[in-house]
Amino acid sequence: MVDPHDMNRTIEIALVAALAALLSAFALTQSGCYGPDFAEGLPCSPTMGCPEGQMCFSDGRCYSEDPGDNTPAVTTLASLEISLGTLEPAFDPAVTEYTVDLGLRAPELGITATPLASEGVELAIASASATPGEASAQPLLFGPQSIAITVTNIADESTTYTITADRGAAMAFTSYIKASNAEAGDLFGMGDSNIACLDNPCRPIAISGDTIAVGAPGEAGGLGGINGAENNNNEPGAGAVYVFVRGSDGSWSQQAYIKPARIDPDDNFGTSVALDGDTLVVGAPNEDSIATTIDGSDSDNNATDAGAAFVFVRSGAEWTQQAYLKPFNTDAGDRFGYSVAVSGETVAVGAPREASAGRGINQPVEDDDTASSAGAAYVFVRNGASWSQQAYIKASNADQGDQFHQVFLVGETLVVGAPQEGSGSTGVNGDPNNNDVPGAGAAYLFERNGVAWTQTNYFKASNPADGAIGTFGGQISFAGDLLVVGRPLETSAGAGINGDQTDTSGGEHVGAAYAFRNDGGTWAQEAYVKPSNSKSGAAQAYFGAQIALLQNLAVISGPQERSDGQGIGAEETNQRAGASGALYLFHNRDGAWSQESYIKTPNSETSDRSGIGLALGSDGTLVISSGDDSSATGVNASQQDQLDNSAIDSGAVFIIE
Repeated sequence: MVDPHDMNRTIEIALVAALAALLSAFALTQSGCYGPDFAEGLPCSPTMGCPEGQMCFSDGRCYSEDPGDNTPAVTTLASLEISLGTLEPAFDPAVTEYTVDLGLRAPELGITATPLASEGVELAIASASATPGEASAQPLLFGPQSIAITVTNIADESTTYTITADRGAAMAFTSYIKASNAEAGDLFGMGDSNIACLDNPCRPIAISGDTIAVGAPGEAGGLGGINGAENNNNEPGAGAVYVFVRGSDGSWSQQAYIKPARIDPDDNFGTSVALDGDTLVVGAPNEDSIATTIDGSDSDNNATDAGAAFVFVRSGAEWTQQAYLKPFNTDAGDRFGYSVAVSGETVAVGAPREASAGRGINQPVEDDDTASSAGAAYVFVRNGASWSQQAYIKASNADQGDQFHQVFLVGETLVVGAPQEGSGSTGVNGDPNNNDVPGAGAAYLFERNGVAWTQTNYFKASNPADGAIGTFGGQISFAGDLLVVGRPLETSAGAGINGDQTDTSGGEHVGAAYAFRNDGGTWAQEAYVKPSNSKSGAAQAYFGAQIALLQNLAVISGPQERSDGQGIGAEETNQRAGASGALYLFHNRDGAWSQESYIKTPNSETSDRSGIGLALGSDGTLVISSGDDSSATGVNASQQDQLDNSAIDSGAVFIIE
């Protein structure tokens, strides 16, 4: 007789075994490992097996025997990887839409896609054929950009996955840089002086690749040359330049402390700097030597504020002075070197107070000083290690007080701003020969063919104004077919893009910028750009004092902006921190402009004038300077040291990536 307890025990064991089998089958199904009795043609991969009795073939499907070449392969991906950032959501073959937020320093995104099928499919990334399992580098503009990854089989069936990469959405402050010998009044990254570089902007910082140069025209070190003693303050206002380099780990360190071979008080070496690869050009607009041309004697200081420019070159990590540049017509007060630019083997230098009445290219001077502060630009070229002057450039309508000098050089194109030019014309190539609007300002574009320079275009604001509210051409930036001209003393209260230019309720010095586009050889104004807070925090902001362009990104500063916010996306509408300064980031796509970001430095305070210096690297690294007052030294000082305001106008540089 069977014991009922034994029978119940047997039934329990059988039920448990059956339940375990069901759970196992369910788990296998959920993990992609199929049990028996499944239809053929199911997707498979090295990590996702097939039902019993079937094999995974190169078309990415399961069969009991080779189906031949006529069965369409599966069009899903087995994996999708990117070189920067993190996909959101995490990759799942069944999910086709992804996003990734990136910093500014993201010129391209590597995408690696591997289809489930190893044969019978074609892979395309951004409409171009791609190799499965190999990275495809996709260039990125700033802002959101969708990139399609498509798998197509022989039956023309396809699956498209989309990655929307937003370059700049994850930008952040990464470094805080001070001079190694920071002291009050050094003006590290600030230019000639607080006001001079606002009314007539200078360029005190520059970036090229992984190198930054920062001028400190108020620095007082008394020893000339490279990497001399830093704490000898015997020459007030002599000036210095500091070079910083970025290591493979992304951190910055000071590489050089640069002074000219001869130094004198108040030369203001470092008022302007320009950098291209291993060539550094530094302006000293208050240098007093009466020397002329290249490498003349600098011992005779009988030409007060004549100005000079210096060329330094780097070999490995070592910097040396290569040339001492003076114009052929040196004269006291010309302030040669207030603006400098370099592109390859060519250097341009501006002299805002040059007084010749000549007009055009390489016109004879004959000691003609009848047009006070008309201004001039000089072009120098290098052959090997030797420099020579190639061109002496005056505006086609040069006149007294125009201050033609603000130089920007890219390849064979030179743009020069004349912030006090007085023509009343508007737009491009209008009548330059009237002085109906004194101080309105202008910009001029020159092209080089061989060794000959020619003026090709003449730019004016769409709303010229007189005297103290002009300065169009005070700052310029040029890239490809786009030119943006700053006018930091403009008065309109219009906000945003193409606002009301006639609304002058904003008061003096709100500022504006004007974008011009070259379409097939014809230039025209594309946008009138104002800060988003023109009627509040940006009153008297000097918007347009600094401008930098890269691809579809324009960065424009307002160093006198008043909001007390701090960081990226700070509150911008109050006026509780006068002259704290701000930056505005704009995108332009197919002629459509929009403001995307509003930026304050992390330790922004009253009178910091953030954005008094601005530079933008080719990889998107953004460098800004301010009149920071901390006594901190070196890179990334402690938060406590950053807030120590015991060194007024010592200056600082911030990196955003």
